[in-house]
Amino acid sequence: TSEYNINYKNDFPFVLYAATETSTTARTPVISRTNYENCTIEFIRSGSGFLEINGHSFHVKQNGVYFLTPGSTHSYWPNREDPWYKLFFVATGELMRFLLNAYKLDSVYYIPNCPELKKYFEEMFTVNYNSKTSNQQAALIFHQFAEEASRIIYGLPSKLPEEVENLKLCLDDSVEKSFNLEEFASSRKISEAHLIRMFTRPSK
Repeated sequence: TSEYNINYKNDFPFVLYAATETSTTARTPVISRTNYENCTIEFIRSGSGFLEINGHSFHVKQNGVYFLTPGSTHSYWPNREDPWYKLFFVATGELMRFLLNAYKLDSVYYIPNCPELKKYFEEMFTVNYNSKTSNQQAALIFHQFAEEASRIIYGLPSKLPEEVENLKLCLDDSVEKSFNLEEFASSRKISEAHLIRMFTRPSK
């Protein structure tokens, strides 16, 4: 099992805590949490396992993706006869919560047979933790992931507020250079506080 690659920078409303992979065995214990603080999303590369979350139960199989969403109560464990091997990332922050809500993924727990999402987990592995823009890089990948996951489930992508779409474009342009949320807001003649409110406002 790989160790977490932790990124504790918190000057941006999206923080990538970990992006790694893990193997399990028939003896891997059940993991249970109550009122989970972060968001963990896992892709099953091989094997299978079981997820119980907020009163729902799933048999999670190869090429499936499951979500351990903020605030959830959940338990998960590998199939003892065919333990899973997983790619996963852990994130937190208001932008993460906003994107889950905007793309209607905050109540999604399992997407079966979606191999096309694997690439986003692999891209998360490439985030340079020594870079000042690591969380911006991760936020852009997460945004792309959320958009495609939503399209798989619902068909047409959701329409996001203009400020957030502009933020996505700005993040794309600033992956290899510094990014300042206050400067971004100022250049568009909106306050940083307003932009943060956009992240926390429920989508319609």
